[in-house]
Amino acid sequence: MLLFGWLLLTITTYYIVMPVRSAFLMHSFGPSMLPWVNMGSAVATGVAVWIYNLFSFLPRAKLIGGCLAFLTLNLVGWWALGTAGADHAAWVSFAFYLWTDIFSIMAVVLFWTYANDRFGPEAAKRSFGFLAAAGPLGAIVGSLATRLLVKSTGLMPLLLIAACAFGATLLFFALAERSPYNKESIPSLAAAECAEKNCGILETIMSSRFLIFLSLLVLLERLVPDFGSYLFTVAVTRPTPRKPTWRLTAPPLTCGRTSCRWRWACCLRPRCCGASA
Repeated sequence: MLLFGWLLLTITTYYIVMPVRSAFLMHSFGPSMLPWVNMGSAVATGVAVWIYNLFSFLPRAKLIGGCLAFLTLNLVGWWALGTAGADHAAWVSFAFYLWTDIFSIMAVVLFWTYANDRFGPEAAKRSFGFLAAAGPLGAIVGSLATRLLVKSTGLMPLLLIAACAFGATLLFFALAERSPYNKESIPSLAAAECAEKNCGILETIMSSRFLIFLSLLVLLERLVPDFGSYLFTVAVTRPTPRKPTWRLTAPPLTCGRTSCRWRWACCLRPRCCGASA
């Protein structure tokens, strides 16, 4: 249940922060900036993962606990910038959008990295389905919380609420670290060989068809929502064209023929007997 609560709060936080980042970006740039900011997110996320890898030698408690605390402080910092009036600055909107993408990936990666350490293969088969259910539940809770709170608090206090929610994951992590567990996982032969050879990330991925397929799946998972979000935002921000009003034309008109009949026509110019008026 501790890990379930951890993932629930992580996804809840993301769904509170996501509308704030979209509002900032649309206010400062409009939808035309979305393709550029998505490309920037890819670069920024790669840099963040590289920096994270530099500290991977640290003990698990320090690495994961430190990252959770750092992300929480980041949220507090963005809230402070917003309350100081910097949310109207274009660079803040751009940087906050990039940071949100990094947060959405790193926060979830931290959770599943820890869960992978806590559960062996058999335990994972029994537990991971239950843990994954916290994802959609967190999306529902975060969306409802945003809808209920934004009218009374406004946008910026939502970031402080998100910081409090995500900060609570530190408590779940600390309690999970104190709880006893039995590590029953046995590394696979391929993983053991890579560990002995000190394989790099790319070499490890390319040595396994499963990891190649998983990487392509992650690529699509990132590409499709971003592309769909861009199309949706463009469609929503465009003015909706007015539909023509239809009415019955006036009584029979004289159009050079012996008789006319009633017809449905656009209100702009009535047509009579199939001929243009």
